[in-house]
Amino acid sequence: MKFRQKVLICNIIFVAIAFAVSGYLLIRYNYRLSIERSFNSALEENQLLRATIEADITNRILREDYESLADIDQLRRSVEDKLRGTQTEVQLIKKENLAADSPYIPMVEGLESGQKNYMVLESDDGYELVCASILGIENTRVFIINTKDISDVYESMDMQLRYYRIIMIVAVLVCSVIMYFLSLYLTRSIKTLTRVTRKMADGNYGIRSRVNSRDEIGELSHYFNKMADSVEQHVAELQEENRRREDFVANFTHEIKTPLTAVIGYSDMLRSKRMSEENMQIAADYIFSEGKRLEAMSMKLFDLILLDRTEIDKKRIFLPDLMESVEQSAAPLAAKRGVTLVVRTCDTWILGDRDLLKTVFINMIDNAAKASADRGNNIIFRARHKSGVVLLEVEDRGIGIPKEEVDRITEAFYMVDKSRSRKSGGAGLGLALASKIVELHGGKLKIVSEVNVGTCMQVYFREVSGDASQA
Repeated sequence: MKFRQKVLICNIIFVAIAFAVSGYLLIRYNYRLSIERSFNSALEENQLLRATIEADITNRILREDYESLADIDQLRRSVEDKLRGTQTEVQLIKKENLAADSPYIPMVEGLESGQKNYMVLESDDGYELVCASILGIENTRVFIINTKDISDVYESMDMQLRYYRIIMIVAVLVCSVIMYFLSLYLTRSIKTLTRVTRKMADGNYGIRSRVNSRDEIGELSHYFNKMADSVEQHVAELQEENRRREDFVANFTHEIKTPLTAVIGYSDMLRSKRMSEENMQIAADYIFSEGKRLEAMSMKLFDLILLDRTEIDKKRIFLPDLMESVEQSAAPLAAKRGVTLVVRTCDTWILGDRDLLKTVFINMIDNAAKASADRGNNIIFRARHKSGVVLLEVEDRGIGIPKEEVDRITEAFYMVDKSRSRKSGGAGLGLALASKIVELHGGKLKIVSEVNVGTCMQVYFREVSGDASQA
């Protein structure tokens, strides 16, 4: 059952109960008021009858008409003559003449002089209100009983109940229609959220809720959109990670296949054919170079895996010493490709592993030299520090990197120019390793490049004081 249907049914039940209870209580209240008015009127009439009879008896005594005092019927007729035209019926019954099966027994039983009592009698003709009091006449107790028809009170209550049932049914129907459209209006936001959620469950992670109300549904919509943003971002990250793994497997397979093909091919030639000494030397050189390439690639892969599983022993490093050591190792690599390495340092300290950081910058300078080969431009390796941050840059004026390739250049086995990289002995693992080392040092690697203009690789570290103890 849908939520709006539950709301509708609950409201109909509540309205029906509220109408029924309130109507019943109101009708019962009116009924009690009518009955109380009838009771008071009957008691007042009984009191008036008593006074009338007492006055009539007094007049008879004054006229010395003592014989008529014992004639109860004569007294009753005298009272009836005075009450002619009214709806009140009067009975004067001597106590000793009251029949044992009289309906008045429960009302007059135990009645004392000066007291009055009443009761309601139900018959086929309707309802009668009976009121009784007692009067002493010549040592005889006489019951003064007056009756009044109150059937109209009960008929009025029944009529009110009938009309109220009709009114209640109409009111509930009208309220049901109103509640139905009101529930549609109030739950439209929930319906919208349900539709959006269903589409997201079907894989549309870019969809968002457009509910902008300021109630709880609007708040739910706001947090749903935040959740959707997180889910979409997480899915995108998973997809990107999956793409990287697939690319890694594909590139790794390709990089392994190429040298193995050469090794197998040349070794098969040595095994199955007669060759000159010179050709045998060439084949052996190919096998040796491809074997060394496989060895270098496996070592770098091992380093990548090892870096994820080991802690780095960080120590304070004086930056000029680190840059001088990098220059001594990298300058010959640059000179071999016809470029000059220019080093500009600054006196500051950083925290890290000297050998790992040296590997990072040698790899960057080697990549810059490859990109600048045959151009005769200098490679600049410089350092600056400001506000507690140390910036080291390797800048070249080489072929540059396309913008769409910059974000992927640090992925394992990824190479912008695969033919150039393989020709120079690369496998696309150097920058991946460098990026991982910088990350483990708490640093940040940023690459700024433009095709045919050059590339600048920037590494940011936190500066430490020269007299600080080892962290």
